Amino acid sequence: MLGKWMCLYIRRLIILLNIGGGQPEGTMFPWGNEIVPDGVYRANLWQGVFPSENTGEDGYLWSSPVDSFGPQNQYGLYN
Repeated sequence: MLGKWMCLYIRRLIILLNIGGGQPEGTMFPWGNEIVPDGVYRANLWQGVFPSENTGEDGYLWSSPVDSFGPQNQYGLYN
């Protein structure tokens, strides 16, 4: 009984992880390989000297609202 349940759980977990990643094969980020494509930030990242200086070039010095940067992959998932 536990073995069958565990098998189903692992299958579902793998599916969710693949969807959650939503990252094209061979790319560093869900949107591609450039950290700031075309000069547009796609996520809230630290800019400047870590951890002493954050310039806030992405528009946020600290955390940002979840939908600040739009969908990050083909599934429409955010950040």
